[in-house]
Amino acid sequence: MAKQPNRNRRRRRPKASHSPAAPDSLSATPPRWTPLRNRVPSAAAIRAWFARPRHLLLLGFVLVALLLRIPLALNCPQPWGYAYDEYHEGVAYLFYNGELPPSEACWQCYHPPVFYVAGYPFYYAGVKYYLERYGPEVLQANPRAPAKFLNFLSFLAAMTTVVYACRILRLYRVQGMAFVWGVALLMVFPRLFISSWSAEADIVLTAIMTALLFYLLRYAMLPDPVPWRLPIVLGVLCGLAMATKYNGLAGLATAGAVTLARGVRTRRFARMFADGPVILLICLLIGSWKYTDNIEKFGTPLFANGSAAQGFSIDKEYRWDIYDFASFRYGDVLDSMGPDAPPGQLTELPVYYSVWTSLHALAWTDMGMFTVGGRHGAPWDMYPHRAMPLWPAAALLALALLPNALALLGAGLTIHRRQTLPLLLLTVITTLAYFQWVLSQTAWALKAKYILFLLPVYLVYVLLAMRWIERKAPKAVTRVLWGGLWAVVGLCYVYAYYFSTAQITE
Repeated sequence: MAKQPNRNRRRRRPKASHSPAAPDSLSATPPRWTPLRNRVPSAAAIRAWFARPRHLLLLGFVLVALLLRIPLALNCPQPWGYAYDEYHEGVAYLFYNGELPPSEACWQCYHPPVFYVAGYPFYYAGVKYYLERYGPEVLQANPRAPAKFLNFLSFLAAMTTVVYACRILRLYRVQGMAFVWGVALLMVFPRLFISSWSAEADIVLTAIMTALLFYLLRYAMLPDPVPWRLPIVLGVLCGLAMATKYNGLAGLATAGAVTLARGVRTRRFARMFADGPVILLICLLIGSWKYTDNIEKFGTPLFANGSAAQGFSIDKEYRWDIYDFASFRYGDVLDSMGPDAPPGQLTELPVYYSVWTSLHALAWTDMGMFTVGGRHGAPWDMYPHRAMPLWPAAALLALALLPNALALLGAGLTIHRRQTLPLLLLTVITTLAYFQWVLSQTAWALKAKYILFLLPVYLVYVLLAMRWIERKAPKAVTRVLWGGLWAVVGLCYVYAYYFSTAQITE
C-alpha cells in the first residue's frame, strides 16, 4: 500500500534572495522593519568598517565639516546665528509669558508653533547659563543673548537632515565612492552649512520633511502588507511639518498623492482608504491648531505679516513683470558679492529678481547676505561687512552648474519610474506652491532656505544620472564628470572655511 502524503505538514517557503540589485536598477525593495537590537553592529563589524580606506575618507570629511562649524559659531556677529528673520522672539515670548505667542506678538510670531516649542528647552538652558555665570545684570543688559542656544537646535536639525538624506541614498543603492561624495556634499552644502547655525524654523522643517520623504519612499517601495505603524509615522511627520511652517503643507499633499498612487498600483483600494484617513487624521490632530486659530482671528488659515501676506491672499496679483525667468546673470551676482559690491539690501539689487540666478547663488553661497554689510535690510547693521574673498564663491557658482545639469538629467531619465515617484511628486508640488507664492510678492520671496528640503531629491537625481552615464558613456567621460563633482565638494569645503573664518572689517 502506497504511503499517503501528510497534508497537514507545513510547506517550506522558498528562501528570500539577498543578492544585490542589478547595476542598472534604481533600487531594491527595502527590508522590512527590524528590531533596534538587530541593528546594533558587532565589534567585528566596526573593525571591518574602519579597515576600508573609503570609510576612513568618509569619516575624515565628516570630522572636517563638524570642525568647521566651530569657527562658524564663534565668528557669528549675532547670537541667533545667520538668520534672515528673528524667530527667537517667538521662543522668548513663550519662555517669559508661559503661552504660545499670538500672531501679532512679534514679526515672525505668525508661524506655526513647533519651532517655539522645540526651542523652549534650549532657550531655558541659555537663560540659566547667563544667570548662573554672569548674573541678572548682564542678562538684562543683553536680553537676546540666550538666543545663542537656539542654534544648537538648528545644528541637531541639520545633522538629522544629513542622516535621513543618507538613508534615502541607501534606498537607491548608492554605495562606494558615490555614497562618500553624497555625504561629503551634504555636510558642507553651503545653504545647509550656514543654516546649521541659524535659529530659524526653516532648518527644523527641512529635517522633518527629509524624514517624511524617507518614510514615504519606504511606504511606496515596501511590498504588501505595509506595517500599520508606517501610516502612523507618516501622519505624525505630516502634522509636525504643517505645524512648523506653512510650506510644510507640501508634505501632506505629497503623502496623499503617494498613498493614492500606491493604491492604484497595487489595486488594494481598501487599504488605501484606510491609510489615507489615518495619515490625515493624525496630521490634523497635531498640526491644525494654528490654522483654525487663524481662521477664528483673521478669517484665513494662512495669516502672515509683511510681504508674505501677499502670497497667501486669495485675491493676489501675480507680478510676472518683476521676476526674470529667462536669464542666468553670473557676472552680476559676482559683482553683488565682491569687495566693490554696491550698497543696499539684497532685494534692491536687480540681479536678485533673476530667479534662477538668485536661487542658485542662495543655495551654493550666501549671495552676500551675511558677508556684505547692509544686505539684510534691518534698521541697524545686523551683519557687518566681513573679509570674504570672492574667488571661492566665483568658482563654486560656476562649477555647481554641473550637478544642476546632472540633476535635471536624472529627473528626466526617471520620470516614468515607480521607485522615484515620491521624489517627483514632492518636487512638483513644492515647486508649484512655491512659485505661485513668489510671484505674488514684491520682495524677499526668493530664498533657497524655503525649499532646502528638496536637497535629498537633488542628490538622488544627480547620482542616478551618474549611474546611467557610467553604463552608457566611455570611461573617460565618466572620470571627467566625477572629477568635476569632486571639485564641487572640494570648493564647498573651501567656501565653508572662508565663510566661517571671515572677520568683520567695519
